[in-house]
Amino acid sequence: MAIKEIEGFNYMDIKKKLLIEGKSARCLVTIVDFVFSDCIVDLMDELNSEFPSSLGNRAFPRSMLLGVYLYCLHFHNHNLSDMARECEINNVLRIFTCGKSPSMPTLKRFLSNSDSLIMKNVFLYTLVQLNDLGLLNFLRAFVDGTDALVNGSKHYTLTRDELEALQLMKKWKLSHNNSFQSKNRVKMELLRKQRRYKYDKKISETIGIILGRLDLYNKKIFKRIKEFKRSFNETDKDYICISFPSAVMMPTKKGNFDFGFNIQEIMTENNIIITGLISQKPNDNLIMEELLTELKENFKILLELIEKYGCRRNYKEIKQMLKKAIFVFDSGYFSDNNLESMDKHEINGLIMPKIISRQNNNKLRAQNDLPTKEKNYNLKKYGKKDFTRVNNGYLCKKGYKLELNKIKPINSKTNNRKGISDSWKEQSYIHECQACTRCSIKDKCLQISEFKTITDRVSPLKYEMTNKFTQQRYLNIYKERFHISEGINGYLKNTNGILHLIGSNKVAAKNEIQLRNTMYNLTRMKNLKGTAY
Repeated sequence: MAIKEIEGFNYMDIKKKLLIEGKSARCLVTIVDFVFSDCIVDLMDELNSEFPSSLGNRAFPRSMLLGVYLYCLHFHNHNLSDMARECEINNVLRIFTCGKSPSMPTLKRFLSNSDSLIMKNVFLYTLVQLNDLGLLNFLRAFVDGTDALVNGSKHYTLTRDELEALQLMKKWKLSHNNSFQSKNRVKMELLRKQRRYKYDKKISETIGIILGRLDLYNKKIFKRIKEFKRSFNETDKDYICISFPSAVMMPTKKGNFDFGFNIQEIMTENNIIITGLISQKPNDNLIMEELLTELKENFKILLELIEKYGCRRNYKEIKQMLKKAIFVFDSGYFSDNNLESMDKHEINGLIMPKIISRQNNNKLRAQNDLPTKEKNYNLKKYGKKDFTRVNNGYLCKKGYKLELNKIKPINSKTNNRKGISDSWKEQSYIHECQACTRCSIKDKCLQISEFKTITDRVSPLKYEMTNKFTQQRYLNIYKERFHISEGINGYLKNTNGILHLIGSNKVAAKNEIQLRNTMYNLTRMKNLKGTAY
């Protein structure tokens, strides 16, 4: 190790002391076995190599900081100050840290400065261990997302105009250090420039913006101008969060808007996480390409880790798992973009169509004596959304089926995209009813014609996916996702039911999700071992 060794920080000494502690140290024993495994030692040595000199104070081994994070996250300590405090007062944890207490800045740097690829490898090594135990096999995988709020206020923002003002102030070499005298000096200079440039409308307006929020233009903010510019280049919004520029404003589960990220998790049927992704896309309907790219990269790295550190060399089996597994998504993912990405990556997916989701929700609401979103047929005409979607058709309130009668090609910009597959091209699926003449509510139904028709203008991918969810087999598969995804997302969240990220940049956010997923898999592996043997 490039850094100086901390006396007593070795596997045998620490584990021996922890075993004496009994049940209270059981979780930490699991973490110690993981942290001192060959793969993790090699990965942490790569992080330790940033301290090439043997001079100066001892740096904390990255293996130690990794163990501290895993332990604290397991017990839902999601605050850096709480973690630092835990290192001071928790006697079991102090056995692992050899009596040392990493400070809050040290813990923060570990999360913010550690290579994201190395931290991803740390997580993926849990899959190597699960594979060695024969616990990684899966026929189905379930995908779900949740919002993760950042450590930054939605009221402390920077606009594009203010970024231009910052750049102008940097050009003029005008900034303050937050003291009254410094601010007053800058204000007086700006008033002089305002008189000087009174005929230059743009500069006069910019100076007005600066004077309206003078506190913003301090030396610390000036150092982050490049970071702000990068974040604005990644978004079409007119503002960003100052304390966490890469975060996006998104709707949260609580019904309001806040700065955060879209966290995506892919988990197997036996509750093992195989991929975790932090995305800047606020909605799930455009996330598939990013998600599947991450999934395939993870499995590629997994095979490399198995070759180097694994006991089982079941490469073909793992490749077949990825190829044959059915990936299950909720209706929030139902879009042409996502379906096309699945087809391109040759992933077997089930995405619940929104029309089926709405039908199911109405059934549940009716069962619980809650008002549904269906229209009142006695008062007004009703249309396509009021019909029940069935295989290759629709069912009206009277039980008459509108069968798929014909399919017509469509000439549109969507279909004229270069190089797209025929299954991606929109077509008109026309369904007709032959029973209208004897129907008592025909005057309220769709349009007045000899035969009532419903036309779906969708791609074959979308139409076939909708057909799948009219069959009980696929509905049963979909139902399995609820207890799995809700259980895992519930574990990842803080005690108040919201996932608040610890760090203050995107690298820290990525690393934190990998660490949360690592600890979840370690706990799950221990439980599965207990039931398997």
